[in-house]
Amino acid sequence: MAEVVEGRIAHQTPVRLRIAAPSRRHDRAFFEALREQMSRWAVVTRVDVNPAAASVVIHSRDSQAVLELLQREGVLTIVAPAKYVVHVGAQAPGPRFAAVDARIRRWSGGRLDAKRVSVAVVVVASLAVKLARGNAMSAGVLLLLLAGGVARRRFLASDRRRKEEPLAPPVEAAA
Repeated sequence: MAEVVEGRIAHQTPVRLRIAAPSRRHDRAFFEALREQMSRWAVVTRVDVNPAAASVVIHSRDSQAVLELLQREGVLTIVAPAKYVVHVGAQAPGPRFAAVDARIRRWSGGRLDAKRVSVAVVVVASLAVKLARGNAMSAGVLLLLLAGGVARRRFLASDRRRKEEPLAPPVEAAA
């Protein structure tokens, strides 16, 4: 990315930052390059881009550190302060959480993290409560909704991979 683009902070929390770059609306190449570059930064955990909305959402351990990196690396020039900044009571995960997250990632080979495990624990607990109260129908509906969400995410991921993979050369018949 040779040209420095102006961005405006649309929303900021200690672990999440959304930046709008209206001058690049619908520029898929720009946003994909931005995602690739920021995904390499150690402090960044995930980057979501939306070229149609001209925005990038950066999930990280410290959004202020991401802002500093953006400015230092010359990726974006921030021209306006955040409209919505969350300070009260919101803190980045502490070192204990980071240690637990690292252990889970290491144990699962990077397939799981503390957030996914926490969600699974809450879902299993709510299913157990529903079944203990004799509400099997409600538990079944919850399972169907979860299965639908998982199927949808897998379908979208496989569709995305299929679009990114080059087509195999045609196989010629043996003479």
